[in-house]
Amino acid sequence: MARDITALHPDLQVAAAKLKEICKAHGISINYSECLRTKAEQDALYAKGRTAPGKIVTKAKGSSYSSQHQWGVAVDFIWTWMSMEMDRKRTMHSMTPPDYLNRWQIWQSLSG
Repeated sequence: MARDITALHPDLQVAAAKLKEICKAHGISINYSECLRTKAEQDALYAKGRTAPGKIVTKAKGSSYSSQHQWGVAVDFIWTWMSMEMDRKRTMHSMTPPDYLNRWQIWQSLSG
């Protein structure tokens, strides 16, 4: 799976970079975990829980091009909350910060 942000739509590259800066200012470190996916990569994800071991993780077949990742307009993140109370890694999808208050504050910052 690709982690190259330069493969994304230019507007999303700017928004993702801005989100990374804003998160850093709030003590949250983020890294990109998924960016652009090829048809083959999306088909491999679709196979999970169907014809390959594991749980179902997507409804989007690679051949349908219904995943936003295949169009370069979706990005997933891994985040680390950098506080003394919470320093373990957690996963977040589609630019969702760790709690509702921070999510609202960060999205407000992005929209301004």
